[in-house]
Amino acid sequence: MGAVSGDFRGFSGNALKVIAMTSMLIDHAAVALIERGAWAAGNVTTANTVIYYIMRAIGRLAFPMFCFLIAEGYVNTRNAQRYLIRLVTFGLISEVPFDIAFYGKTVDTDAQNVFFTLASGLVAIMLWDRMLLGTTRDMMESEMVADGSDASESEADDESGSASESKSDDTTGSASDREKLKSLSPVMMFVRAPRRQKLRVMLMVAAIGLTMTLLDTDYGGIGTLVIVCMYIFRGQETNRNCMTGIALMGSGIAEVFGMLAFVPLHFYNGERGMARVNKYVFYVFYPLHIGLLIVVRYLMYGAWL
Repeated sequence: MGAVSGDFRGFSGNALKVIAMTSMLIDHAAVALIERGAWAAGNVTTANTVIYYIMRAIGRLAFPMFCFLIAEGYVNTRNAQRYLIRLVTFGLISEVPFDIAFYGKTVDTDAQNVFFTLASGLVAIMLWDRMLLGTTRDMMESEMVADGSDASESEADDESGSASESKSDDTTGSASDREKLKSLSPVMMFVRAPRRQKLRVMLMVAAIGLTMTLLDTDYGGIGTLVIVCMYIFRGQETNRNCMTGIALMGSGIAEVFGMLAFVPLHFYNGERGMARVNKYVFYVFYPLHIGLLIVVRYLMYGAWL
């Protein structure tokens, strides 16, 4: 994965997905087959207890990586709305298998699968851009106009040749400023926004996070916050790791193992990778592997729930 001609070139986006899915499979196998299987059948041993906690620790890597991929997916997708629809659709498809495998119920309103958490994070970063981009653009354009006015006044008495040269330079500067606007990071858009707009954005993120917590989605509002941090600190690895690490700890001390995900993320090469792999393979994997774990548990312990 990510290697060409024997030289390691980092992990592509699809390679990171494979690592995350493997981690998730190990984690889910621990819950479905040991916690809801062996232990539920009264078979509690030191061996399967140790194996269980090792598998759960490995499984902590999955969520931070999926959050990172949501942020990257948003940046690179051609249609964010369709991206959101895919997440919600597979969340609905996966909900019944998720409840059966991990909670022993056909329908459990007290627990919703991770697709809904990922969708909430996508909504939050979509709104982040929508709420801040216009404000930032207006502020930068005002600054451009002010700079242009100052330049015009300072050179009003110049000779015509110098004035023409100045006009050319000013035009170049304006184009440069527009390029700066396009490349402005999400966190800088927030920094440059008026105080009232900052408050609105923070309340928006808090409201979405609180909704996920009340709906009992996997990782709840903490998950929403992690995705937002992955997005706004995109390209700022140290800040991203610090902020997402702090946010992850809100889900419990076990999430310290999730910070190991920062290692493969460090080697992300920005490429999609494995271009021939249909993107829906990664979506289908979630309900499919959960369904297979339910079947395996039945074959091992004779219990569907």
